[in-house]
Amino acid sequence: MRESLDSSYQLLLPAEQMLFRRLAVFEGGWGIEAAEQVCDGGGLEDYEILDSLGALVAKSVVVADTAGREARYRLLEPIRWYAEEKLAEAGELPRTASRHASWCLDLALEMTSGDANADHLTPEAAEALEKEYPNLTAGLTWALSERRTKLAVSLVSALVPFWHARGSYQEGRRWCDLALELDLSSVPELHVRILFDVGTFATLTGDWVGATAYFRESLGLGRRRQDPKMIAWSLSLLGFASSFGEGPRVALPLLEEGVAVARQEGEGVNLARMLAVVASIHRLRGDPVAARPVLEECLDLARAAGDAQTVAAALAGLGWVALAQSDYYTAEDLLGQALVLSDGWGQGNDHALTLNFLGELAAARGEVDEAREHFDIGLKVAQAAGAPLPSASCLENLGRLALAEGNLERAERCFVDALAVAERAGLWSLRARCLQGLGELSLIKGEPGLARHRFRRALSLARDVGDRRATADALSALAALTQARGDQKRAVSMHVEALSLRHEVGDRAGVARSLETFAHHARAHGQPDVAVRLLGAVNALRQDLGADRARGEGREATAAEAGLEAELGAEAFAAAWEEGAALTADEAVTYASRGRGPRPSAITGWESLTGAEREVAELVRQGLTNPEVAARLFMSPRTVQGHLKKIFAKLHISSRRQIREQAAVAEDPPKV
Repeated sequence: MRESLDSSYQLLLPAEQMLFRRLAVFEGGWGIEAAEQVCDGGGLEDYEILDSLGALVAKSVVVADTAGREARYRLLEPIRWYAEEKLAEAGELPRTASRHASWCLDLALEMTSGDANADHLTPEAAEALEKEYPNLTAGLTWALSERRTKLAVSLVSALVPFWHARGSYQEGRRWCDLALELDLSSVPELHVRILFDVGTFATLTGDWVGATAYFRESLGLGRRRQDPKMIAWSLSLLGFASSFGEGPRVALPLLEEGVAVARQEGEGVNLARMLAVVASIHRLRGDPVAARPVLEECLDLARAAGDAQTVAAALAGLGWVALAQSDYYTAEDLLGQALVLSDGWGQGNDHALTLNFLGELAAARGEVDEAREHFDIGLKVAQAAGAPLPSASCLENLGRLALAEGNLERAERCFVDALAVAERAGLWSLRARCLQGLGELSLIKGEPGLARHRFRRALSLARDVGDRRATADALSALAALTQARGDQKRAVSMHVEALSLRHEVGDRAGVARSLETFAHHARAHGQPDVAVRLLGAVNALRQDLGADRARGEGREATAAEAGLEAELGAEAFAAAWEEGAALTADEAVTYASRGRGPRPSAITGWESLTGAEREVAELVRQGLTNPEVAARLFMSPRTVQGHLKKIFAKLHISSRRQIREQAAVAEDPPKV
């Protein structure tokens, strides 16, 4: 073959030989414009390139593919290796490889509208870069190996949106790490950018320790350069990463400072992205009430800025809020919009999360097959992207489906796999949910001791991270076990706390489950009228959720309701049922918690405080200011002030000092 190639090469005209060897720098093919930009000069004029390329095709040296919209050319690998040898022998390799790497940078910048800091791509741009990706990595490899710092780091930075678009987080991080091995003192602005990018990739792959280190370094460089944009981004993502590695209490001040810097700069798109990060923390803590206003502002700003990626993230977040609060029709609309947008630029972390939320929505509606399909696809997308959060979420949800179907072996496998991912990535709330699922599995297997251990671990994790939904689930499970052991007072206290937490975060489906538990408890303790009122309230609530059942059908279908009707008589049963159905959610929760009538008058005293109000009261009693209470409880100072107004009204006081005075003599002071 070598002799044949030598013979063919010698038969080429000088211009054809020059073009042939220079084409060796292309990998995966090239187009006419690329050949003209990379190969001209040094004795080869651009007008000679087209004719010479046609001659190389005619002589079967170059392969031409004219099936697409634009002709594309390539060298067979053995021929390209030969051309590369000739390029080196001619002393033209450094110049041609440099021109090729510069062309790669120009292409990447063109696909991001000339902005290497762009955060997403159009589908057309992503397709163009995918086609040229072998060339791009070849150019990048050469620039890094030759330590062409500015060219290499600029190209890495320009390709970051592409790696995000295709969900190649591990690959993007690898290239960023290689760029950080160069001496970046001459390009400080690019140094900051690469640190931010590699930290983002570390975040998306669940390496919170690594991400925290990168963001702290980028924050330091950003402060030294007095770059507000990078300061804000670094603070926000440092806060996000710290929420897993160091906990929400460390993270929240960082997030708030990042948002404050972004607000001061007045850049809507940056502020929108900051708010999306803040909202993600609220979501991971299971707090849809706190997440909603943040996401609504994020969505408005992102739409005004035309930032489709952040619009999709905000829509998905608001879809989760609606789902968490059992507003299934709104959730379906928002998540459907988010799915279409996220699928437009790639199938990475955001797309997988949206699929997971859609699966949870389908599961809540009893559409098991559809739920499983969403979880399966979401898991594949997440695993391909190396994204731990949606991977663990989809696995945990698949475990719940298997548990509901009685497939205990599959359920355990899914929960264990999800727990392993969550532990590696520091996903504390997901660890709690996985332990909750494993505890429920232990109960089914007849292992109450192991179940109690797992529920307690889940409760501890949920409390530590401030996840009120996961806390309520663990409390409910522990309450049932406590009740079975005969400790009724402790069980009721735990059920009351779970109900209060679910009500505070707007988890209406969870509230319905808690109210049903209280109804069964009331019947068991000789309060049939209370039980019927609570069941009436449950039925009304489920009608609002779109999971209604007619009252008559419920009485005939449910043995408990039939027994209650026989015990009370049809007329008294109907009256109590209607009284319960007329209760608002607030009234039903108060009625169940306090054991009062269906329309209680205003309740006062320490025992009337909600869980959140008790937390605020206790911290005020300890002498904390409103901002300090807000930071401790992950609330805004305005929310703290609102709780204080309610506390003052219920305790008939008007000052913080009186909280401390009354707590000192109260029979039932606040406990946290």
